Amino acid sequence: AQSAPLAQVKAVATPKAEAESAKPAPQQAHTSAELVEMQLGIQADAPLCFSCGTKMQRAGSCYICEGCGSTSGCS
Repeated sequence: AQSAPLAQVKAVATPKAEAESAKPAPQQAHTSAELVEMQLGIQADAPLCFSCGTKMQRAGSCYICEGCGSTSGCS
């Protein structure tokens, strides 16, 4: 059997290649808090630090203060 000359070979799209190039669906905000989180990248409902008053960031199921390092009671 002979192979086709290179000029006649066409690239074929595979499902894997299409999946890799597909962009993820954009998130939609359902509440104003979700909108703030999406735009600013912060937790809108995060508590303030008890030590310094800075808004805390989520760390797993807890919150941690980026200002002083205090946590919301997690170890």
